[in-house]
Amino acid sequence: MKGRSVWRSLAEEKDILFYIIVMSVTWAGSLPFSDRTGGYSQLFGILLGFLVSFALITKSWRTSVTDDSTAVKEAAEQATAQLKAYIAENAGIVFRGGTTEAIAYLDSALAGALTVKNLFAYAANETPKTVYGPKGDPDTIELYRRYLGDAESGITEWTDLASCGEHMFDSYKRRFQGMSRDTLVGRFHFHRIDTPMPLVNFIIIERKVGGKEALFGWGLHDEERLGAVFLSRNSNVVGYFEKYFEALKGRSAPEKKDSYFLDFLGR
Repeated sequence: MKGRSVWRSLAEEKDILFYIIVMSVTWAGSLPFSDRTGGYSQLFGILLGFLVSFALITKSWRTSVTDDSTAVKEAAEQATAQLKAYIAENAGIVFRGGTTEAIAYLDSALAGALTVKNLFAYAANETPKTVYGPKGDPDTIELYRRYLGDAESGITEWTDLASCGEHMFDSYKRRFQGMSRDTLVGRFHFHRIDTPMPLVNFIIIERKVGGKEALFGWGLHDEERLGAVFLSRNSNVVGYFEKYFEALKGRSAPEKKDSYFLDFLGR
């Protein structure tokens, strides 16, 4: 670690004038005594001046150490931030909680999102009641309206891939009620797989700051409609889900894409 020199610190002190005056006074004060008592009094005056000088130098050194301590603290904070980023990148997979906790996390994640890739996957015989229960899915609908329905949200591209029966598809379309077609065109992309299949639901979020992350889970069948959700920022895991998303997109019906879906908005 490179710190300031003692003499440079001393030269920057505001009391340098006082240091010079004290040295001059103590030196001059020793002269009268030297005439009467010899060299011992002169030596005493010199020693006194030295002690005062040493005290001032020590003060300057402490100031330098304080400055260096501040630099050490800042370096430690920077290293801690880098370590946290490394752990987040290499920690693999962590448990994010159930559906309720995952929705709350999604709310904060989407607030800083740049792009979104989302899979909406349910078996052909599933219905909104078996998936969401009697209360429906108001929380997810609100997230769509707040972040996709608002052109100023900062999300530049949002892609949904749907694999579900007609009952769940009708429920899915309710997320877009009240949205303007103009708000979605160019930002929202849609692909539908005609034959629903058992898939792991997941969403990939690219943040404006902080890279990409994948959340996956949410249950595979009726009994797991409030299933566990997992999170990963590991580039290998996120990369796997990105390739998985593109592979599923490749199986979507060619005619059931953006225009097909947006037509129901009537705008």
